[in-house]
Amino acid sequence: MRMWVQVKLFFSSRPFLKTVFIVSIILIGCFAALFGWAQTYSGRLGPQVWIGNHFMGGMTMEEAKQEIQKASDDFLASGIEIKVQEQTRTLALATLVGTDMVERVSFDREGAMRQAQEKSHRSWFADPFLLFWNIFSVARIPVPVAIQEEILLQDVRNLFPELELEAAEPAFVFMSQEDVWTATVTPGQSGNSIDRETFFDQLSRHLSFFDYLPVILNVDYVEPTITQEHAQTQIDQAILWLSRAPLTFQATRGDATDTITLEQKDLQTMIAPSLLEAPTISKEVFDLWTETVAAPFEQQAINAKFVIENGRVKEFVPNTPGYLVDHEATYQNILAFFGTEEQEEIEIVFTQTQPEIAVSEVNDLGIGEKLGVGTSSYRGSPYNRILNITNGVRLLNGLLIAPDQTFSLLDPLRPFDSANGYYSELVIKGDKIEPEMGGGLCQIGTTTFRAALNTGLPIVERSNHSLVVSYYNDPKNGNPGTDATIYDPAPDLKFTNDTGHYILFQAEMNTQTQQLIFTFWGTSDGRLASYSAPVVSSWISAGERQDIETLDLEPGEEKCQASHIGANASFVYTVQKSDGTVEERIFESHYRPLPEICLIGVEELTPVIEETGGETVETGPTNDQIIPEEGSPLPEEIPTP
Repeated sequence: MRMWVQVKLFFSSRPFLKTVFIVSIILIGCFAALFGWAQTYSGRLGPQVWIGNHFMGGMTMEEAKQEIQKASDDFLASGIEIKVQEQTRTLALATLVGTDMVERVSFDREGAMRQAQEKSHRSWFADPFLLFWNIFSVARIPVPVAIQEEILLQDVRNLFPELELEAAEPAFVFMSQEDVWTATVTPGQSGNSIDRETFFDQLSRHLSFFDYLPVILNVDYVEPTITQEHAQTQIDQAILWLSRAPLTFQATRGDATDTITLEQKDLQTMIAPSLLEAPTISKEVFDLWTETVAAPFEQQAINAKFVIENGRVKEFVPNTPGYLVDHEATYQNILAFFGTEEQEEIEIVFTQTQPEIAVSEVNDLGIGEKLGVGTSSYRGSPYNRILNITNGVRLLNGLLIAPDQTFSLLDPLRPFDSANGYYSELVIKGDKIEPEMGGGLCQIGTTTFRAALNTGLPIVERSNHSLVVSYYNDPKNGNPGTDATIYDPAPDLKFTNDTGHYILFQAEMNTQTQQLIFTFWGTSDGRLASYSAPVVSSWISAGERQDIETLDLEPGEEKCQASHIGANASFVYTVQKSDGTVEERIFESHYRPLPEICLIGVEELTPVIEETGGETVETGPTNDQIIPEEGSPLPEEIPTP
């Protein structure tokens, strides 16, 4: 009790109260100073924030955004070095096709900026402590990247054509003499393949941090899985299989049946050793055969379509079911055939596919109102580009978009080959001139995007072009910003039909004015949609001319692509619903600059010399910039404001 009284007297004494007061004043002053210091970072990133390998500490959001744009643009322009043992070559990350740059890597700059913002600011109370902690803890943020792996992997194989060697299993070699078949076994061979997983892990890290160090490419050695001795035990069975040819296949689709014959000369290329007791049929070779012989019997399902004349619906085109070969089921059928001696015929299995929209569904759609119109000009396009645009209009005109359907623009335009009506244009990839199929379809993408905007539909996926191109400038003020690029397999343009009714896609091509006019018809729900004229917030200098040596031109001959000035643009998309609510969305577009690039013909490419650890290493030429084909129209350069 006495101790408690003493403690109570101490805490109520004047010295203690004085100490508490002083400490409180100091703490309040510290907190005030901390909050005041934090205010100096209002609208700016924290003191130790890095995006990739670029220091962003203290930058405003706009300054950091421009820095990341420049870093990613530089990376896409220069490519990345790939190293295999002593060879180093540059892998291009973008290809100039016609008038636009197709990028095989996309940087999520907005995602990186959001992460940087979260590392610096969360709330008025938490920010001072978050920023103070950031002084001692570095926040290094990778930029999320999306890589088109299959295409880049093929580009790597083209850079190092001798790198991969496919492992070969033992194989049968059949011989016939006086109608008597014999066979021998060729031994298997070891091979090697690119370590794909490790390569793309490295590539993703390098891109995410803007790391220009070479990506090391490793290979895995692959041995045959079947021994020559085991294959020898299957020779007699293989000869017995071959003796059963010719084989008869039945191709039945609905009420139609056709007969296809597999001759001995084709069958002998399919019979292969296996790990089991009996031989097998090579699925790869058999699928190639069925694709060839069954192709005339395949048919894609065709949706019911409207025939439109003079802006009015005239009649319906009936729907047609489709028939596609089921390769797996057909392959199992031929294996089952050789598992028994009683079967005489083999069925080629067809899967019937039904169209999404049938005639019975379209009679009561009530399509009679224009919902929205999109336009663009293709004036000055070369001949093959116009042919491809015409083909795209043919494929799209009369399509029906079902309620709640998320429409992909690439789907109805595929496949991009000559059989589907497309023409190729010559483009330059690296220092080589190669054909590219389907150029000009970005005109289709841009026009469709504007029609969807003017209809008030939710845009699910849209990418602007990489370059400022006059074809795609907005008709309202001639500025870039309202375009959409498409390229198989990506990027795509997608939007959702949320009107509750079918939408009719009417695609028209006015050859006199050289305009595309896309109209969406349907049943209006009272919404009103519009988009503002695009505003360019900044122009970006194209930079200095670049010269690239090539063997595809005569020595001394030059072939140049005009420079493209870069830009940052935006517009506001506004939709007023029938209940009066208004939704707004800002679309921002970044167009990267491209300097004038000239191919210069030489007799022999100049080797690239690098200094490595005091030694001079010859790495070979690394010409990976690209320019369009001769005769293509050059986009009009936009004057510097």
